[in-house]
Amino acid sequence: MATLSLVGARLLRKHQVGACTDVTGFGILGHADYLAQAQKNKIEFVINRLPVYKHLLKVEGKVMNFRFLEGYAAETSGGLLMSVNPSKKEALMRDLES
Repeated sequence: MATLSLVGARLLRKHQVGACTDVTGFGILGHADYLAQAQKNKIEFVINRLPVYKHLLKVEGKVMNFRFLEGYAAETSGGLLMSVNPSKKEALMRDLES
């Protein structure tokens, strides 16, 4: 994670991200639920884009407990899921995209 997520880790410190987890063994929804349970205030979870490997859906139903379509696939190196203050969101997104 230290190598794969180095840029993301630097940006989360720069933009004072409140919480972060690497999306691996519990899928995007499993990790989102984990972060949501740790929040004191109400949160909103929005996915605008979700990259998918070509032919990934062919694996669904053929690999035991791969639950990709449900959001609980056990990805490896699935990226970072961050909880950020709405006032810092736009600046963080600009930095991530650049």
